[in-house]
Amino acid sequence: MRYRTLVLRYGLEELPPEAAAEVADLLKAQEEFRRWAEQWIKGGGPLPREEPLRRLAVGFVQAASALGWLRERVYKHGLKSPLAFEARLGDEKDVGRGVVVDLQRRVAAVGGWGGVIALPLSEHAVMRIRGRVREGAELVYAAA
Repeated sequence: MRYRTLVLRYGLEELPPEAAAEVADLLKAQEEFRRWAEQWIKGGGPLPREEPLRRLAVGFVQAASALGWLRERVYKHGLKSPLAFEARLGDEKDVGRGVVVDLQRRVAAVGGWGGVIALPLSEHAVMRIRGRVREGAELVYAAA
């Protein structure tokens, strides 16, 4: 199966001010995750038991097995591991885990570490996502 990737980049200064606490929590979870991922990539080892680190680790392992660019980036080049989330199209109400993209509201809601961050989508991003969906694509993974 072949996947395409849409990259959405946000500077911290571009995010809504009300997301500041959630962004800080996400960055903390990301650092904990990266410490685990570095050890896991070097020699395997068990998945963490504590949440949300376990959920982030499982998402990464599943995404890395499916996405060639993620394997290439992390395993072969030793770059920092991104957080990988399951993703889907839907409404913002069900964002307990992963990424939910609401094209009508032009928002991508990221959750799964204990908080939720709503990221605005540009018109260009919405057009690209809609175009791919019309071609039969499904939204499966998102990485942060």
